[in-house]
Amino acid sequence: MARLFGTDGVRGIANEELTPLMAMQLGQAGAYVLTKEKEHKPTIMVGCDTRISGDMLANALMAGACSVGANCVYVGIMPTPAVAYLTQKYKVDAGVVISASHNPVEFNGIKFFDGNGYKLPDELEDEIEKLMKDKMPGVNFPTGPAVGKVKYRTDAREEYINHAIQSVPVALEGMKIVVDCAEGAAYYTSVEALKELGARFVVARADQERQIKFLRKIGADFVVHTEMDMARRAAIRFSAENVFDYFELTPKYAVFEMETPEAWEGHTVVELEVRQKYNVNILGVKSGDVVVPLVDPNYRFRDDAHIIVAGDKEAGIRLMNLH
Repeated sequence: MARLFGTDGVRGIANEELTPLMAMQLGQAGAYVLTKEKEHKPTIMVGCDTRISGDMLANALMAGACSVGANCVYVGIMPTPAVAYLTQKYKVDAGVVISASHNPVEFNGIKFFDGNGYKLPDELEDEIEKLMKDKMPGVNFPTGPAVGKVKYRTDAREEYINHAIQSVPVALEGMKIVVDCAEGAAYYTSVEALKELGARFVVARADQERQIKFLRKIGADFVVHTEMDMARRAAIRFSAENVFDYFELTPKYAVFEMETPEAWEGHTVVELEVRQKYNVNILGVKSGDVVVPLVDPNYRFRDDAHIIVAGDKEAGIRLMNLH
């Protein structure tokens, strides 16, 4: 039979290969093996990445650990190094991170750390695996007050952020930084750390509404939500026949490519007082595949050309309605 533990813990497709039952058994066997020499009631720290199966597996694993008398501290979504660091800092008996790193979303994994925050040696992993295969011989399952409890500490990530900042003494004052955490566990800690280090403008990518709210709350100046942005762009393009492209710069400002308004045909930029009356800037004129940037103030608008304008989104929508 193949070894359960691979090079980086136990991994597989969540709910198919890595099931809640397996997670519970890993919690039982892992808690027992890693804490059996302790005279006090042991405590295990647990964190996970952003995969949808993370909560399912974390709760199953913690149920298993509690069933053999261990307490758990759940720190929520956290990068793997953060779980290792906090395991050592809080002087708990062991740590577990539920993550499959770069693997596709349907995968997940369970990785154990010892009390010093280090990956387990093969010997200990083999002992955990043997205990599971042998149906937990000699493991005591307590009742009453001896059953373990779960404590939730999502505030612990602030301590990891402070540790990361102190570990890398750099100054980012005035810098503009783009962060793509690939929807991973560092989406929160990275942005806050960069802002704490003085970055003037941080652009971050998010995949879920809750991530957008978190990122804005901790200081991200602009959050890119690819699917939502593309949907909004498509909605504007296809809801107006005279709009050929649309790109949102900020929640308030955007760039539009549209037909020249009929009322503008034959008139110059100066004559129309475009900036003053319409609250937009003409970035260029497009005829076929040719784009002419930096339009001359005396340029006369033609009906066979598209205009590329930037400005307040409401102003752009009003301009669309001139057709």
